[in-house]
Amino acid sequence: MKSKVIRDSIITDISQLRGKRIFVWKNSTYYQQINKLNESLKLNIQIMPISGDITSEELIRMVSEKEIDYTITDNNVAEINLNYYSNIDINLKLSNDQNIAFAGRKNSTILIDTINYWLTHKSNRSTIGEVKRKYFDRKNLANKAIGVYSTVIDDGQLSPYDVLIKDQSNNIGWDWRLISAIIYQESKFETWKESWAGAYGLFQFMPATATSYGISRSSSADAQIKAGIKKLNKNFNQWLKVVPDSTNAMYFTLATFNAGRGHVDDARRLAEKYDKNEDLWFDNVNEMILNLSQPKYYKDKVVRNGRMRGIETYEYVYEIFERYEEYKHAFPDEIE
Repeated sequence: MKSKVIRDSIITDISQLRGKRIFVWKNSTYYQQINKLNESLKLNIQIMPISGDITSEELIRMVSEKEIDYTITDNNVAEINLNYYSNIDINLKLSNDQNIAFAGRKNSTILIDTINYWLTHKSNRSTIGEVKRKYFDRKNLANKAIGVYSTVIDDGQLSPYDVLIKDQSNNIGWDWRLISAIIYQESKFETWKESWAGAYGLFQFMPATATSYGISRSSSADAQIKAGIKKLNKNFNQWLKVVPDSTNAMYFTLATFNAGRGHVDDARRLAEKYDKNEDLWFDNVNEMILNLSQPKYYKDKVVRNGRMRGIETYEYVYEIFERYEEYKHAFPDEIE
């Protein structure tokens, strides 16, 4: 879309919501507020109440994917989700700024005193500041590559590291084009890439994981590729002991690389509970990964690792294999 068309389509004043449909979490303060605004301004807004089983983040995802037109949420939640959904606009405010507070039972004096101490003590200022920078200030640093699948450069290479990737992939019997698709998804082949969450390098290792595989921010591309492939192969061999089909074991490996083994195991337990096949990724476990952002599922007694942003892992596996198919078409003469 041209910039003028985009500007004209963005809601900049509450009066522009006249006659629109807005999906709002029913048990929220902003549900009450939009009803009051609707009545006082006679906007004839169609307010669609949503149950607590669907979170604000899920509604934001639905706006991003054009399943619904509008939703209302807290500003801090909206700002965080800009890291994941670059096509949403959050500039229209429906109220003045309000404070956010912790809530506790009146008789939980020790808990309340502990929280207040942590929030106000000077020793925690740097920690609070870093959390703020991590989630709110590092805009557009969510590094997952989306949208463009083919990245063949002018001299017929996928990346400057094709030789290194082929060499290391051959050592474990993997298709180098798949490894390349993973690296592109993680970092677009940029060794210096650092995400908003602190992951860095070609494979976007978190610092603790990087240390365990013997690399750091200053490690060479060769060392980063060796470490990333070593981890992928380790996870793959672990999954082969659980999932007999090698293709599905690969799907689970990628999901683990993105979300961690704990969340994937939670999704498999949910799949079994809801009569799906816990050994199949597509249309089975991946659906439960997606559901792990909803209270109904992440509060289930079979779930041990809590809530996760399932949409990221759900799309991660799909996008890598879409790109892998593109790479196979770009290099059709490679041995399958």
